[in-house]
Amino acid sequence: MEPGNKPKSAADPPDAVRGEALSNAPDSPAPPAEPGNTQRVLIQRHARATRAFHWINFFTIIVMLMSGLQIFIARPDLYWGNTSHFHHPIVSLGAREDGRGHLIGVTTVAGHTFDTTGFLGVSKGRSGLVERGFPRWATLPSMRWLAMGRRWHFFFAWIFVLNGLTYAAVSLWSGHLRHDLLPRWRELRHIGATIADHIRLRFPHGKEAMRYNVLQKLAYLLVVFGLGPLAVLTGLTMSPTITAGFPGLLWFFGGHQSARTIHFIVAFSFLAFFIVHLAMVLLTGLWNNLRSMVTGRYVIKTNAAVDRPEADASEQPAAQASDTARRGFVLRAAGSTGALLLGGTGTLMLGNLDRLSDSRWFPRILDLEGPLTERAQNLLVPRNALAPEYTYADVAPVFRANGTTDPDSTAYHALAHNGFRDWRLQVDGLVAHPLRLSLAALQAMPARTQITRHDCVEGWSCIGEWTGVPLRHVLALAGLVPGARYVMFFCADPMDRNNYYYESLDLVSATHPQTILAYRLNGQQLPVANGAPLRLRVERQLGYKMAKYLMHIQVVGDYRRFGGGRGGYWEDQGYAWYAGI
Repeated sequence: MEPGNKPKSAADPPDAVRGEALSNAPDSPAPPAEPGNTQRVLIQRHARATRAFHWINFFTIIVMLMSGLQIFIARPDLYWGNTSHFHHPIVSLGAREDGRGHLIGVTTVAGHTFDTTGFLGVSKGRSGLVERGFPRWATLPSMRWLAMGRRWHFFFAWIFVLNGLTYAAVSLWSGHLRHDLLPRWRELRHIGATIADHIRLRFPHGKEAMRYNVLQKLAYLLVVFGLGPLAVLTGLTMSPTITAGFPGLLWFFGGHQSARTIHFIVAFSFLAFFIVHLAMVLLTGLWNNLRSMVTGRYVIKTNAAVDRPEADASEQPAAQASDTARRGFVLRAAGSTGALLLGGTGTLMLGNLDRLSDSRWFPRILDLEGPLTERAQNLLVPRNALAPEYTYADVAPVFRANGTTDPDSTAYHALAHNGFRDWRLQVDGLVAHPLRLSLAALQAMPARTQITRHDCVEGWSCIGEWTGVPLRHVLALAGLVPGARYVMFFCADPMDRNNYYYESLDLVSATHPQTILAYRLNGQQLPVANGAPLRLRVERQLGYKMAKYLMHIQVVGDYRRFGGGRGGYWEDQGYAWYAGI
């Protein structure tokens, strides 16, 4: 073996370093080594960059899988199309009570139900069985905390994208893609024999272990250039801002909810790859593979009779064979110890993630994702790009009501009792002409009707026809003065003892053509359950930005002096101020 060569194993990707021994290696599997006739050669297998890419990706995908399950359990159903067909999900994780009043986990797949108590639908909580899509140990955070799950997920999504792009660029520049990942035709012709060898647990050794086999090449190509981009694209298709600029994504994936379904299929495909990959690491030598991905050093076993024909196997001393056996025992013991240490370290690491979620400093790091995502989407999507609009055939017969459906307020009930004739919308703050508008006055203004899709942060979607006055018309009547940067919306629904619902928008979103103050839904007066008498519609952001039961609009220079200082009621609970994804 020439010292400049870097071999390739059956479990992990090698660096693109080639030499005479590699180029002359046979395509068919090498004959099995004879006992007592092998030599162990320690070589440098992986460069620092390769090892860094590997571990960053490993940790990032684990965090994204666990936080993705946290997001999923907010609405543990999958649909196909642009909207959620609530009574006909493709997959649903739920619960019901049996005849004795005990909770039973029920998983529904294409209309067929299965009892999955203890794992899906119903699992053990701190106080017994609770209704929950996935168990606590599978989600990040472990408790039900959608806002924090989203913060983890989107922060690490940026790491996933940047790490993937860098790896792809390095692979192209170094020739790793062309030389090590693209299968050759003669390899594809022998794919059946390779599959048979893996089923029999016969893995490459010697010179054959110095490069990928055809199954590895196809698997890595699928993950790096298939599943990775597909995860990113389907994730972007769930962004109402991105689909305003790139509506073709909705057509390509079959709709918003279809993209969500494909996204979770891709996530579980990553999980399946991880399981197979880890199994191969264990079967081909745990300690050897772990050491190669930590230090770069890897042990190759060579057969003197095959790899070095001039050697005489009968000349090997019996003591050397005994030493080889002892070294094998030590390495197996070290591998088992490494497995225990790795498992324990992983458990401690994942357990500590919950503590990071509860800390004061770490969520501030996660919050760096929000402004970054907002800037990136503003660069990609024109300011006045319209969210997709639909036809009357797409309108849901009953638009789903969510959150508050009847404000617990005596004053609001009095206004609703007389048909909101005494209701007034106050517009003030950094304006030249404060306004006090009745519902009739708003209805007399120029109106816009739009059929759009409402995307809830929980994961469901619903299409409705909205009619209202563009917010920019009302702001123009009031006249903005210098220093105006944000528009605050204060509502009639009390959320707790001291706080009423409120929201905020910057002037770009507030003056967008589709941002309206809606007073009609599906051709009828806006129902109380959907926010009567007036609600905000911001079609390029998620539903929690679309404040209901509007009472007061105030133009300000800084939203941080209101409420908890994050720009809205749900933002104060940890959700991102920018809700474009």
